[in-house]
Amino acid sequence: MATANNGALIDLSGVERVFHLGDSEVHALHALDLRVAPGEYIAVMGPSGSGKSTLLNIVGLLDRPNAGRYLLEGRDVTTLSAEEQARVRSRRIGFVFQSFHLVPRLTAAENIALPMMLAGIPPREFSCSSSRTTSSPVVWSRLPVGSSARISAGCMIVARAIATRCRCPPESWSGR
Repeated sequence: MATANNGALIDLSGVERVFHLGDSEVHALHALDLRVAPGEYIAVMGPSGSGKSTLLNIVGLLDRPNAGRYLLEGRDVTTLSAEEQARVRSRRIGFVFQSFHLVPRLTAAENIALPMMLAGIPPREFSCSSSRTTSSPVVWSRLPVGSSARISAGCMIVARAIATRCRCPPESWSGR
């Protein structure tokens, strides 16, 4: 995997995405350049059909560009196999979906831990008492999703999106 060190977390260069619909071609992205530094916040805005979802799908490794290069943390991810992209996606990319996608039969803590389980992280590494992901792990671990107005679904999905980046050291584990 090629790497570059320009300090960008996300670095898109000359990215293009064309969809073929019958005899027509739809150019969703054309020669797009975008750099996002670590810790930087951006907003993707535009009218319907301007390529916002296409861009987010490419950045999230859910779709591939037809042309151009995408470096994630300095690594070229445009040439990875589907399996390699899935591995990177599960370990390095967090998604906050508009429709939440919470599992009602799981507790809040289990919903937050779901991406870590899918990434193969051992449970002992995500049952920490650190406040890095949640402000009160004891409350979160016992709270059913469907029964509480005290927890915002938005807070849960943001915590879930960053959960795989919160690998707690052994001294902070709760012993579960």
